[in-house]
Amino acid sequence: SSSASSVLARRQTKAPAAETTVPQLLLVTGRHSPPRCRLYSSRPTSSRSNTIARRRQRPRRRPPQRPTRTSRKTIPASSFVVATVEASSSIRSSSSSSWIGWYETQLEQRPLVTKSLTSGIIAGAGDVLCQAIVVAVMMTTTTAAAVQVDNQSKDNRHNDNGKEDPTSVVEQPSTTTFSSSTLSFLWNQQQYDSTRTLRFVSLGTFLVGPVIHVWYNALNGIWPGTTVVRVVQRVLVDQFIFTPAFLTVWLTALWTLQDWDDDVPAERRDDYWTDLRRAWPVVLPANWCLWIPAQAINFRFVPLPYQVLFSNVVA
Repeated sequence: SSSASSVLARRQTKAPAAETTVPQLLLVTGRHSPPRCRLYSSRPTSSRSNTIARRRQRPRRRPPQRPTRTSRKTIPASSFVVATVEASSSIRSSSSSSWIGWYETQLEQRPLVTKSLTSGIIAGAGDVLCQAIVVAVMMTTTTAAAVQVDNQSKDNRHNDNGKEDPTSVVEQPSTTTFSSSTLSFLWNQQQYDSTRTLRFVSLGTFLVGPVIHVWYNALNGIWPGTTVVRVVQRVLVDQFIFTPAFLTVWLTALWTLQDWDDDVPAERRDDYWTDLRRAWPVVLPANWCLWIPAQAINFRFVPLPYQVLFSNVVA
């Protein structure tokens, strides 16, 4: 009994329930949901009611309206043409970028084979261009000579009285006949030497491409970097040590292939050293005038995987 009386006395001495700060359990009932019980701390009811009122006042998002036929804009023909041209240019750029990406992939996966084939193709194209230039120069020279001879013949066919002498006969010089188009010599067996082009393709594929690939990698491994000192070192070693030896091998291989095609006897091959001594005073200075600045640009600005390609294009 004493314990019960003490408990009752303690309960009577407590503060009113309205003044306590203990969280109260409130019952919140929704409009379309069953009753839910949430535990709220004691805070003014005015702020909570304002929040609920603000949520109810928010405007609902409406779905976007589809344009009617009358509101659709008509596209002019000029804009359509411009869009078509832009699309075609983007397709061309994407195709070119795909070719460049394919070539880069081949360089990474099969560098020796890719550089060898590229060297052979470019060497063959260079020989075709060289023969075309020679044919064009011969056509121009032959035409000028024929016009000059024709003018002289007209002057000689008149006598002292200024009348034409029927007894005078002028012999026309024998000139080589060329086609009107420069590139049409490719189908003329008398003007275009396809065996010579095949020789250059073979040398580019099996000699120039592999040797230059290994040599440039060795130079980059011994003197790496693109500083001025490194570039000068590589250019000097390339032009004054590698180039004389490589030119000897290349000229000997070219002359050997020519002799095989022309059925030259084996005694002719003993004169290769004499021919090399005659060729070096002409070939080496011309080589240095072209390749010293070209290799300086190649070793300074061109990345290593594309240095063989740059050399093929210059050659």
